[in-house]
Amino acid sequence: MKKNSYLLVLAIISLIVVSCSGISKEDLVQNIKEQEALISDVNLANDNQDILQKLTDNYKLFGDKYPQDSITPYYLFRAADISLSTGSANEAMTMLNNIMRDYPSFEKIPHCVFLKGYIEENFLGNLGKAKSYYEEFLTKYPDHAFANDVRMTLKYLGKSPEEVIREFEQKNKEK
Repeated sequence: MKKNSYLLVLAIISLIVVSCSGISKEDLVQNIKEQEALISDVNLANDNQDILQKLTDNYKLFGDKYPQDSITPYYLFRAADISLSTGSANEAMTMLNNIMRDYPSFEKIPHCVFLKGYIEENFLGNLGKAKSYYEEFLTKYPDHAFANDVRMTLKYLGKSPEEVIREFEQKNKEK
């Protein structure tokens, strides 16, 4: 219990420090590191939503204050990932678009394109847009580690699990 109290106080202090407009880059990075450590503590499962939101806010604050820093696209990518995992698909999509626009040489751009397709398919229900993002991914990154998964996704896009199972069963009968 004492550890949880300490972590809660640390999170509150981080929030207060971040709320101040004059936070230094070093303090902001330290807050991010502390909050990243907090979310890995399994004892805080019930409090993770607040911590995740604070962490996302800090990632975006860092991006706003230090857009030219080399760590910025990584922080923004993490913010997009957290947004997606907490059900904020539209926010994740906006961040991915911003990353692709502002950091075109970022090494995770292929992941951004893939995630945009994934979000359209699984969260926003727009299969047409999902298909176009998946096709864009394959056109630009045909040898990427995700390429075979994307090809398979395109093959079964819009099909129910039952339809996919029937197709697999049919293929097995043909062998």
